[in-house]
Amino acid sequence: MGLFLGVSSSAGLSSFSLSCSCLSGWLTATPAAPSHFVAASFLHCMQYILIWDIPKWLSIIQAALKDAAYRQRYRVFLERLHQARRDAHLTQVEVARSLRRPQSFVSKCESGERRVDVVELREFARLYGKPLDFFVS
Repeated sequence: MGLFLGVSSSAGLSSFSLSCSCLSGWLTATPAAPSHFVAASFLHCMQYILIWDIPKWLSIIQAALKDAAYRQRYRVFLERLHQARRDAHLTQVEVARSLRRPQSFVSKCESGERRVDVVELREFARLYGKPLDFFVS
């Protein structure tokens, strides 16, 4: 996974090409496109991005590409979340009922498909009878 941004200009400001490749998507602007729009196919969906919004998009992309140490710490957190449920002798269905959520919510939280925010973590901790620092230390 890399991030590449290239800009070239051969005939002044009105003719340019900008490419940004990241994850599985591409952002491209060419002289054929209106000068203030960039045709974008990002993560398999088409949309238009204003050229002056590109820095914002790049910061979003960079935030999505967390470093390896962050991913490892989050994996440890997920393992502790799963372990806490098992230590409490609860099934995902039982936890979901207590939280008034579907079972898929618990499954997605434990698998990392869905991020757990601090309010949700507090609810899990209360339900599992664990202190918050069990999950984050």
